Amino acid sequence: MHASGQVLNGTERARARASTYSDPMFRFFLVDEQGEPLDPVTLITTVPNWSVGETFSIGSGEKFRILEVRTELAEEMIEAGFNA
Repeated sequence: MHASGQVLNGTERARARASTYSDPMFRFFLVDEQGEPLDPVTLITTVPNWSVGETFSIGSGEKFRILEVRTELAEEMIEAGFNA
């Protein structure tokens, strides 16, 4: 429930929690070497500046290595909150 007394659905609750974090969150769209979306397709992190060669792990323990960082995004991706 929101402070206003409004009942929130799951997405609204997640957004409310995210807005209470002091660190900004960055969203990255993940694709494989052929440009196909990965599963999960989104990396949400407080790290804004990943570099080629760096690795990261997801919740399942699977590791990924960054091959390229593209910052030129379609307007729809920017509107959806993606940073790269």
